[in-house]
Amino acid sequence: MRNKSKVIRFLSILMILFTLVSPITVSADENTADRTESLLGGILAYILKEANADNIQEWIDGALTEGAGASSEFCIIALRQSGEAYDFSHYRDALSAAIASKGDSKDASSMLKLALAYLAVGGDSAAITALLDKYAGELGIMSWVFALHLLNNGIESTKYTADDVIDSLLDMRLSDGGWALTGQYSDVDITSMTIQALAPSYDRREDVKNAVDEAVAHLSSMQLTNGSFQSYGTPNPESSAQVIVALSSLGIDALADTRFIKDGDILDGMLQFKLEDGSFKHLLDGGSNAMATQQAFYAMIAYRYQKPFYIFDTPIAPETAAPDTEAQTEYILPETDAVTESIDSNDSETQAGNITPSDKKSSALKPIICAVVAGGALILCIIFFVLNKRNPKNFIIILLSAAVLILLVSSLDISLPEEYYGEIEKKENIIGSVTISIFCKRLVELGESSEHIPADGMLVDTCEFDLAEGESAYDITVEAARKFGIQIDAETANDYEMAYVRGIGYLYELDFGSLSGWIYHVNGEAPSVSCGEYMLKDGDVIEWHYSTDLGNDLK
Repeated sequence: MRNKSKVIRFLSILMILFTLVSPITVSADENTADRTESLLGGILAYILKEANADNIQEWIDGALTEGAGASSEFCIIALRQSGEAYDFSHYRDALSAAIASKGDSKDASSMLKLALAYLAVGGDSAAITALLDKYAGELGIMSWVFALHLLNNGIESTKYTADDVIDSLLDMRLSDGGWALTGQYSDVDITSMTIQALAPSYDRREDVKNAVDEAVAHLSSMQLTNGSFQSYGTPNPESSAQVIVALSSLGIDALADTRFIKDGDILDGMLQFKLEDGSFKHLLDGGSNAMATQQAFYAMIAYRYQKPFYIFDTPIAPETAAPDTEAQTEYILPETDAVTESIDSNDSETQAGNITPSDKKSSALKPIICAVVAGGALILCIIFFVLNKRNPKNFIIILLSAAVLILLVSSLDISLPEEYYGEIEKKENIIGSVTISIFCKRLVELGESSEHIPADGMLVDTCEFDLAEGESAYDITVEAARKFGIQIDAETANDYEMAYVRGIGYLYELDFGSLSGWIYHVNGEAPSVSCGEYMLKDGDVIEWHYSTDLGNDLK
């Protein structure tokens, strides 16, 4: 009861704080405020429980400090922008050490993101300037975005001014009015994050104002009818969160602006991904996801902030005292978030598409192994009997050991190759052929070390497959994985129309940096839809690349 009271007390502090923060241009109505605060309360309760923390300061000093340089940065920035006083000194020291340990990292975007978090908690300005000079613009659009955040906060660079970077970002605009990492069509997340960086210059430069206005209009056109957003053809809460941060950075009420209200508003869209425990899932058929939960958390704080979210306009002392909690009014969290009651997360037909042992039925191999173990135990018993070593303890030990082994084998996923990958069915309605290759040469070039990285970077060398009518890039990828015995981990929905590949050959997203993962190309271009949506034609060339910067390092 005592721990629960502490959690409630600290949640009440943040909730009271949020009610005192006034938006610059528009205010949310009372109902919207109730919705966002209720949602935020549930997220915080979940996060503190998972972090085994009684309060927010314990979360900072514990889990967030442990994750410094890897997973904590956006939560730290959100707490910094909450307006409440927290002691970030332990996190700051850990982040400084993490930055130093990365040495000559080539992940420019991640290093600039760390510099931004370091700035947020009062880090050494000389170190931040050095990171800015070293990494600004070195690895695609996101290295410009994070560089601009630093410049907007007054960090000086010997190489670029804020206007230099703005000019570069404006030059990267696509014909539809937005921005993307690759391809000719803009992406919701990248467009939103670019708007966030341009927001402080919205009233200062007319060309920025025009570009941002067009980008906001384009975001509105990309919103789904249920209020949510999708990236690479896959609906997810993170995209909605980034839109909320972008609009809030412009002083726009993301939940009241009529351009962003379809059959539902953005919050309605996000809540489809909310779980009963307060966390969020990345996909409709997925489980709790840390990144999705974190982004929902800081999106709600940005919504209440209603000005450029990454401008740290109040100084932070090197040692900041934790808030006095004893005098605060207690805030009782609701048992459930009433906003979610009208949303059925099962409305969309979804299914898991992971080609992993855990999805397969028990193998016929298990009974064979169990029989061998039992037979071996029997033979040992006979040998001991013949050798006149007939102490009952010997037989008990043999039989108990055999029983433990049999139980262990029964609990494991053991499959023959054909059981693991399934049989490849003979195709009908063949309309031609396509080729596919899967490689991680970029990791080899960077000198990354892993037992799963082939020396030549090739997981599947170029090979040809028959193409049946209606097959997608995902279908051929799965076929190649089955043929060559390559592990593939993917999440799919809507009869595989939406497919997200998380790992191939035990090389997973985020393994080599916060922007690392698998990118697919068809005929040398990165499509703007998921591989499950890309319908192939005769002669197409499919390539899967492992990228450390969402495809920018592949150019």
